[in-house]
Amino acid sequence: MTKVEKFWFCGECGMSVPIEHSPAFRELDPNHPFAPLIDQLPTPVAFALWEYAIETNPYIALHRLCDSSEIITRFLTIVALSDLLRQFGQFPERVRDALTEKIERPTFGAWKELLQVACDCLESCFIAELPEFVQKKWLPALGSGSEKPEDSIIALRNFIVHSARLPKDQAQKLLDAHKGKFESLAKELKFLVAYPLVACSKEGKVFLLKGLPANGVFSEFGSQPKFKPEPERVYLLKGKEYLDLFPLHAFTEILQLREERVEKIDETAPQVYFRLSERGFLEFVALSERAAFSQLRGSVYERFREIFRLEEWRRQRQAELEAKGLLSEVEE
Repeated sequence: MTKVEKFWFCGECGMSVPIEHSPAFRELDPNHPFAPLIDQLPTPVAFALWEYAIETNPYIALHRLCDSSEIITRFLTIVALSDLLRQFGQFPERVRDALTEKIERPTFGAWKELLQVACDCLESCFIAELPEFVQKKWLPALGSGSEKPEDSIIALRNFIVHSARLPKDQAQKLLDAHKGKFESLAKELKFLVAYPLVACSKEGKVFLLKGLPANGVFSEFGSQPKFKPEPERVYLLKGKEYLDLFPLHAFTEILQLREERVEKIDETAPQVYFRLSERGFLEFVALSERAAFSQLRGSVYERFREIFRLEEWRRQRQAELEAKGLLSEVEE
């Protein structure tokens, strides 16, 4: 028998047998406060909250809390940026300036600032509830790195990343300081349930990205969208309207570059933008139990460069500053 993609193939009789994978996702306790919610939320948010919810070690739970907060921040930022592009066909100048500075290698704090600027520039939003939730609740909870780690999620992330280790009692105290506030905020993300997230595979099938995939497989979307979805793209739906989240959110094979060789993980998964590589590809966080990251070229990279014209924006900004005489002699 020979393994060929998702099947074992017999060279003598020609029979093929599907390879069965055991369920990848551990079920939550039905009494957990996130249990019913995770099944309904868009997959990027559900996946992040699930990883936090199943963790019992307090130190690792702190990391999961920060990780899930960052993934949620990225998802909300992607929605806001995609909506600006949908409404105006381009980004407002203030957003372009922020993107030029931060989008290539964004930190957690950079994602927060991009989200704030994008929401400030939205006159209305595809997800009506998003701007108020972000500005009044989510951004204050993220805080800044200058605050105490028990008061701010970003300060907590900085503290635990640079601390190398924490005694268990100290980790538990920090977790206790954040747990109630974070879980309460996460429950308020329920408004996202009203906006289905769908993805189109390379083969043209449309899948519903809701909750976690059963046995690693997403359900096909029950009805045909009112538009023609393009392969590898991810969309938010609202009645007959749609919001294209590509290329910051993609649905495609997980690929990893090893020198000049491309290794393919045998899985198609939702992927959220991480950073732009100088080597000519985009790096993504893969929402999968089998891989942490993916490195994509092709249509994803080409679309990113088409939308985010960073070098052009930098030249324009420099010309504007030179015209106003605002560049110093050293910069000139």
